[in-house]
Amino acid sequence: SFILAHFVRYESLEFYTGRETDFYASLLIIVGSRSVVFLFSNIYRSIWSHASIHDLLEIIKTTLLSSLVSTTALLFYNRFAQHSRMVPVLDTLILLSVLCFRSFFWRVIRDQYLHQRSKSGKPTLFLGAGKLGSMLLSEIRRQPDLHLSPIGFLDDDNEKIGAHIQGLPILGTTSQTEEMISKFGVEEVIITMNSPR
Repeated sequence: SFILAHFVRYESLEFYTGRETDFYASLLIIVGSRSVVFLFSNIYRSIWSHASIHDLLEIIKTTLLSSLVSTTALLFYNRFAQHSRMVPVLDTLILLSVLCFRSFFWRVIRDQYLHQRSKSGKPTLFLGAGKLGSMLLSEIRRQPDLHLSPIGFLDDDNEKIGAHIQGLPILGTTSQTEEMISKFGVEEVIITMNSPR
């Protein structure tokens, strides 16, 4: 990311020509400083196929901390005498983008793969479009061996109708349960309301 940041900033090899020794020394400082920070962080202990908002925040925090440490080290080395001050900013943005893409790419692939597999199961309807319903939907998609294919939610809150939870529509109210069972050929109904009536 440090090298790419220079290319973005200078759009040529101007940053390298005649400054090879200084550039390699700076690169070594950046890589070394960041390696230490990342080594003691938790991001490489995460299972990226289950990446979450917590993991995203951890990536941002670790990247910003590594940038602060490496930039400070570089400042002590040459006070940016041979570098543009935009380079650390671009470097941080590029590194953050690469880490986020790499980490959440596997989550997207896994979710899409499991979502396709779940379509072959029993049509399943959720009664209740709250946190419990969202959690059960996630679990069903992670467990294709359950052979359940979620088709939507029903909820008594009229304001929720037409909205989506993890891409699954809220089709209507619970009073329409029999209608939806008949319409979609539902074979399984899961009650996910806090106080089912």
